Amino acid sequence: MPTRVQRPLPAESSADPLLLAPARGPDPQTCVVLAHGGGNDRLYGFWPLIDQLTSAGLSVLTDHLPGHGAGGTDRFSLESTRTRLDGMIGLARAQRAVRRVVLLGQSLGGAFSADLLLRGIPLDGLILVSAPLSLRHRLRPLGELAAVFSPATMRVLRYVSLVEALPAVGPFNRTRYPVRVVPGTSYLDAFRDALDRLDLERRVPGLGAIPCPVLIAHGRRDGIVPFDQAVRLERAFGAQAELFGEETGRHLDLLLRPRTLARIGDWIRAVES
Repeated sequence: MPTRVQRPLPAESSADPLLLAPARGPDPQTCVVLAHGGGNDRLYGFWPLIDQLTSAGLSVLTDHLPGHGAGGTDRFSLESTRTRLDGMIGLARAQRAVRRVVLLGQSLGGAFSADLLLRGIPLDGLILVSAPLSLRHRLRPLGELAAVFSPATMRVLRYVSLVEALPAVGPFNRTRYPVRVVPGTSYLDAFRDALDRLDLERRVPGLGAIPCPVLIAHGRRDGIVPFDQAVRLERAFGAQAELFGEETGRHLDLLLRPRTLARIGDWIRAVES
């Protein structure tokens, strides 16, 4: 990637924020903060996106959500995740020359990103990728096998090894991508309960006028979060939201698909103008 890495950044002791910026040129005026999906980590699935953003002259700030990241000791909870995201936005705004902060949340990170906006944290743009309203439905993980071996997924091998590119599912690859929750609770139950408490579908309309533009990107073949949840989320956000439905996109490969990356890039340029 054509980036320079600046670390460590000041943060709470359990956090491990990573700032990536263009290798050359002036300090970026736009910083894109990434909130990853549940069960992964701060870089998983983001490699082509980070390459695209830094090549366009933007900086990227990413961190493990609580309970994630090999070697960590913290646990996932609604409260700790809110605190982590708030801290990431503060770190992004503290960077020299930054005038705009765009938050991109994928899957579970997308739900918490929507929650951040609802809690009144100022943003210049919000991108929700495969964001769930709920996980209390029948998951279709077998449908995601096609995503694991799709051409889009194979292209990430220019960035990482095959083992790093494979998602953690159940116990598989979990040492590389751990999830720490309260003992006696499964990580999926912890995620379901957090989404229930976020209650996004009820809370979003109560916000009234949305303070920044919102892009909702979702694969129409998503086997984890049904596409109709994206439709309901767009309806809840109203006129400020745009829904981009990738016809063949699935949950695990949506951010690896060229059409999705192109739409995100165009949308961010519009926010900057």
